Amino acid sequence: MEASSTGYFVNYINDNIIDNFEQKTEDSKSVKVFRRILCTMGICAGFAAQVPFVKIAMEASNDPVFSKVLGTVYFISFGTLFSWLYYTIVDEELGSSPFGSQAPFSHKKACLKTVKIGLAFILGFVSVVPDAWFGYQFNGSIAYPLLTFIGGVGLPVYSFIQSWNKIADYKFLSDSEKTFNNYKTSLVNKIDNVQRDLRIDLFDFEELKSLLLYKSNSINSLESDSLTAPESDPASVHELFEIITRLDLNIGKSLLRKSVGNTFWVLGVPLGIAQLALSFFGTKNLMEHITNNSASIYGFSVFCTAIVTYLYGLDIPSSTKAIIEKLYDIVIKGESKTLGAKISPKTNVFAMGLSAILSSLSWGSLYTLARTYFHDVKILGFSLEGAMKGILPAGFAILIYNALMEISDGALRKFYSRSSKNEVVEIYLRLEKLKNFVACCPESEIAKFVKGIPEDNDYEFNRQAPEIRVLASGLALSQSSEQLRLLI
Repeated sequence: MEASSTGYFVNYINDNIIDNFEQKTEDSKSVKVFRRILCTMGICAGFAAQVPFVKIAMEASNDPVFSKVLGTVYFISFGTLFSWLYYTIVDEELGSSPFGSQAPFSHKKACLKTVKIGLAFILGFVSVVPDAWFGYQFNGSIAYPLLTFIGGVGLPVYSFIQSWNKIADYKFLSDSEKTFNNYKTSLVNKIDNVQRDLRIDLFDFEELKSLLLYKSNSINSLESDSLTAPESDPASVHELFEIITRLDLNIGKSLLRKSVGNTFWVLGVPLGIAQLALSFFGTKNLMEHITNNSASIYGFSVFCTAIVTYLYGLDIPSSTKAIIEKLYDIVIKGESKTLGAKISPKTNVFAMGLSAILSSLSWGSLYTLARTYFHDVKILGFSLEGAMKGILPAGFAILIYNALMEISDGALRKFYSRSSKNEVVEIYLRLEKLKNFVACCPESEIAKFVKGIPEDNDYEFNRQAPEIRVLASGLALSQSSEQLRLLI
């Protein structure tokens, strides 16, 4: 493929998303097998890590039957959560590139990615020490901490990688690259919002369907009668992003929904802080058995807590917000906007019920840990034990419910994408591929795309970032363009 004057950004979207959508990747068979092996190992490790905590969960109740229920549900729900974290790590960090073998990543970025993953696992193994200590204290055998080290590392690794992606990569960009990166992020967020809320009742959705499905079918029909493929059309790409922007604006019109969601995001913060407190006091308890040095005790406790700050400090509030917004849609608007609800409402209702039951009965181990490590912790004279017995289980219940619903949506999406031609699923998959492509695309190609937008246009997505056009005109593109020509 040769890069034309329209730029690789426009060419790729036209050729692979608008005109000839194909779900297949360009990965070799060995790469696919390797990824499947990693996912399988992650699932096994995720469940293995929960074995030491089954006994802890059972100690939350004196009733012999109910204690077994708590232990079983804990094993299933937390094992699923940790397995999902491992799968997400493999999918996001080692998943197939939308560019296939022509991925335009610099050597510097490849090295940084290797360092990121390596450092994440090193720090992850260190930060899982308190969990291993919990397993040893309650089970009394060295085998249980080993299971925790093998499988429990997924949670801190995921948290560290997300923190790195939010902070570290951004620091390596110049000021102009940061501006383009912000613009690229805004495009990705718009696509993600539309993808998560495919409102089939909106006129703009019909326009999106017409552009992505009907145009694609007509072009494929023309190509079968012609030896020459059609040239890339920048106007189609501009129209695609304009439709996505209008849909995104329409989705965000409900101020009440947004206000309710943001309110519960704030209320979710204490749930995350409680998990950080457990990590801190659990590590502190371990260190007090090893040393009397206060600096070592508090230093290592803060270190272990910092590694999981992203997951507990941001993911729990975000998950709380997402769940409340879904409930708002169901209770106030009488509809569910999840993909699963659109393609299989009955299966989605069943998944919601099962997820609610599992997450609501997963509190056993956290209740026991709160009772153990906070019974003598006081703030302003008030004991934290009672509050922690409720807050700690609630925080993880939210994470588990959200993870189970993500898994349900993913399973339904995969099943219907293979078994039938469902328009909503196909549009979802096209938007997924578009989102991944934009997220991976170099800033230089984003600049080419912006420069190619006609100056007399009235596109909403272009009006939202007027400074981008000015920067695009002055950005030095020669080095990146030459690298892309070699790759393409």
